[in-house]
Order: sequence, then C-alpha cells, then structure tokens
Amino acid sequence: MKSIYGLGLIQCVCRLHQAAQSSAPRHRSPGSRTTAADMFSFIGERAPAFHVHGSQIEVLQEPEDFFDTLKSLARSARSRIVLASLYLGNGQLEQELVDCIYGAAAESSSRPVPLKVQVLLDYTRGSREDHSLKSSRTMLLPLVRDFADSVHVALYHTPDLRGAYKHLLRGKFSETVGLQHMKAYVFDDSVVISGANLSSDYFTNRQDRYLVVKECGEMADCLQSLVATVSRFSFQLSADNMVKLASGWSIHPVDGDYKQFTTEARRLVDSIWLPSTTNGNASTTARELPADSAKSGVISTFDDAPETNERAELVAAPSGCHGDTCCREHAAGATSRAPHDTWIYPLVQMGPLSVTHDYEVTDALLRRAPEGSILKLASGYFNLTEDYEETLLRRSAAHFDLLIASPEVMGFFGARGILGSIPAAYTYIARNFYTRMVHLGQLHRIALQEYYREKWTFHAKGLWYYLPGDGLPGLTLIGSPNFGYRSVHRDLELQLAVVTDNEQLRQRLHEEQQHLFSFTSTVTMETFQRDDRHVPLWVRYVVSVIRHYF
Repeated sequence: MKSIYGLGLIQCVCRLHQAAQSSAPRHRSPGSRTTAADMFSFIGERAPAFHVHGSQIEVLQEPEDFFDTLKSLARSARSRIVLASLYLGNGQLEQELVDCIYGAAAESSSRPVPLKVQVLLDYTRGSREDHSLKSSRTMLLPLVRDFADSVHVALYHTPDLRGAYKHLLRGKFSETVGLQHMKAYVFDDSVVISGANLSSDYFTNRQDRYLVVKECGEMADCLQSLVATVSRFSFQLSADNMVKLASGWSIHPVDGDYKQFTTEARRLVDSIWLPSTTNGNASTTARELPADSAKSGVISTFDDAPETNERAELVAAPSGCHGDTCCREHAAGATSRAPHDTWIYPLVQMGPLSVTHDYEVTDALLRRAPEGSILKLASGYFNLTEDYEETLLRRSAAHFDLLIASPEVMGFFGARGILGSIPAAYTYIARNFYTRMVHLGQLHRIALQEYYREKWTFHAKGLWYYLPGDGLPGLTLIGSPNFGYRSVHRDLELQLAVVTDNEQLRQRLHEEQQHLFSFTSTVTMETFQRDDRHVPLWVRYVVSVIRHYF
C-alpha cells in the first residue's frame, strides 16, 4: 500500500528566512502607536509565520457552530482532510461527522487523485471502549477498511506509560501519564484550530474556543506535515482493529528503549519545525526544559536574544518541495499576494520529546508584558506550572484577568468514585493561588473569574493580549494547552499565536472574550469559605503529591 504521508510532505522542512520588505514591522515615528506586529515580532524566532488578511479568519463562539463548520468543510473537501484530536466520540453526532468524511472519500474515489484522510488520536483515550465495546477506533474502521489507499489513522502512545505505570494504571487513570492533546482540523487549504475534541458534548454544551483560517494553504501544509510526522512514531490502525508500528519505524513506545524513542522522535519533529538561521545554518535546538523550571532558574531563551527591528519569517514548503530554494520561492510567493495585516504562528509543545517552543513563547509573552497592558487568560483546568505562577505573581507588570472553571462546570463534576473529587482538587489549587495573590499584595493587578453556565461545562483556554491604552486585543493564543504542568511536560500540545492589526478581527476577538467573561463572577476569599467549596483533607494531601499529573 502506498503511504499517504507523501514523500514531499515528510521531507517538507520549515526554514527561517528574512522576511520580504512588505512583511517587516513599520518603523514608527516618535509618539506613534506601537502596533501588534512590532510588539510581537520576536515570536518568529521560535515558530513558523504565516501572513494572512484578517478577513480570512472567522471567530466562532458556540459549539454547534464548530460542529456545523466541521461537517460543512468535510463535505466539500476535495484534496485532504487532516484531523488531530485527543479522541473521537462514538455517539450519533460523531457518526454524522464520520459520515460526512466517508461521503467525501467515496465521492472522490473515481477521481485520478482521491481525497486523502489522515487522523491522529491518542492511543489510550482512543482505545477506551464503552459498555457496547465502541471506541474511537471502531468508529473509524469503515473508513480504514473501505479506503485503504487513502485513509490513514494513527494512535500516539506516550513513551512515559511503561513499566510499573503500564501495569498499575488502568482505564482512565493511565491517561494521566501523557496524551496526544493537539487539536487541529485541516480541510483542503482551510484550518480549524480549537481546544475542542471531536465528541458530542463539544458539539453541544461544552464551551471551548474555535478559530477558522480560510484559504491558507501554506499553514495547512505545515500542520499536515506536523501530524504526519507524529504519526510516523505512533501506532497505525489496521482494518481488523489491530495496531502496528509505522513502516520505517522500529522503536516501540512501551517496550523499546526510552531514550532512543524520544531522541529519534524529537529528531523527526525538529526536522520539520526547528528554525534555522537566515544563512541556512541550523539553529540551536530548543532547550530541554527542567522538571521544575522555576526552581532551576530557567526563564526563557528569549532572555538572551537581542531585540531586532527586522522580522523573521518561517513558511512551510508545499508538498513536493525540498530544500532551501523551494522554501525561499514559496516565501516570496506568500508575501507577494494580497496585502496582509495578520500573522499566525503555530506553537508546538511536546514535553516527553523536550520540544518546548510553546512554553518559551508563552512565558516570554507573560513576562515581557509592559505595565498598563491587560492579559485575559483562560484555562479549563487551572493548575499553572511553578514557572508560569511565578511569572504572573512576581515577574510581570501586566494586569491579569484569569478565567477558570467553577466546580459545577468541570467535566468531572458529579462523577462516581475518585474522579468525582477532581473538581475539589482544582478548587484547592485555585485557593492556594489566590492565597499567594493576597500575601504578595497582587489583588490590584490579578483577578480570578469563575465561569458558570447552567447545564454547560467549560473547556476554553487561551490568551487575549491588550496593549497599554488599547481597547482591543492585538494577540490571541488559541489551541490545546491549559498552561499547566501537563501541557508543558506530559502531553503533545499545539496552539496558534495570532497577531493582528486588523480592526475587524480585533473586534471579533474582543467580542469572543467578552462573551466568555459574561458568564463569570469574581473570586474572593469568601468564595473558598462556602460549604460547597470544602476540600477534604485527603484531597489536599493527594494534590500535594500528584499535582504534576493534573
């Protein structure tokens, strides 16, 4: 069977090039307003950059709009569908989405080049069966069986779930060790980025965030290349519901040598993602992040990077391109199209592989934020790393509004057994953070806001960044990370940094932020003294021991 990765796609390498004059930040006259492009150009040191016009980006607010968009784009797809998610649900709504993909694949089967479908899920979550033995895998089997030459399903298994962990942790508990958590949905040259999984609650009443980038083939190529690369060191799903290693990959994630697996997997990711210098020499690889970066004194490699007035640009080569020449020509083509006012930077975090691009950019954004700036940060599971917490409480001069979930809107609320105590664990973590806010005298600068919406759950995450004196955001972070230890160290994560000077897009992002915050109330110390916020002593002890698994 011919691999659908495509030789050109696998060898597609993102190279760093000096941007064309049209994409450089404008030199400002004294007293002129600092633009988002000027303020955030440093992100290009760590990530590919794709230039679009703000009108190409649609901001969705409701889960049903997300679901309808996925189905509509799947039905109309002609060249490719790429889905990266934690899992695919097995209900009626999920079947509707699968049927849309199946119909598009069937319709294209008579064409000279049929539709290519590539799916990446997490192995443990995607293999979890319900009472009728249905799972993400069984939902996808008809596609794998009927379109063997054009449909590929990969299941990432973290190399950290091995040995005693593998034998002792069963079912849902095995998923605490590490997951494929990236969410990216590519249809031809359009991309949907979100923190939402492909499951019925995410299509109905589980609040997340959703951004649609239309007709950006370069970014679609790059994200397809990322998914294909992770798929290379993941299990491959066969038509008989069995899994095997990918062709050309011989290191088992559980039984194979750990260092060999992570080193080789890291090499593959670096080969498509790492920036190189403008003269074509490979840059230093991303630093390895210590387990406790705050205590080790590590802040960010951006500390040592000189400020520059020149923008750097990374673009992904289209399928079939090889080497610097093609990438350079592609960059020239990308910057010569219609005027652009928005820059999109995909950020990747893969803790087990020591890939830390997202952490470095996020920490720099939080820490560099000047006095007078306002940062609205959302997390469905509020459990900041020690480093992020220190940055917010001690290093940054910005004002922060933190949007977190109330216990009632957490997915685990009301669950049976130990899982039902997870909301109490997050309450304890939030209370400890609030207590530190009080002790450090930061109540004037940092506020906690709790989301509550009757009969809804909350899963949104990301950042809206308002420059000093500006009533509209100039940057947003949107994707899968929750800014916690899991996101930095355990899971595979992807988010977009969207930088824009487009007034209409900024207004839409502002309205999205206001919509989410409209369901919140301000947290005070009295919040944690209520009877319904009581945290059992055993939960406090467990959190102190295993907080890094949340």
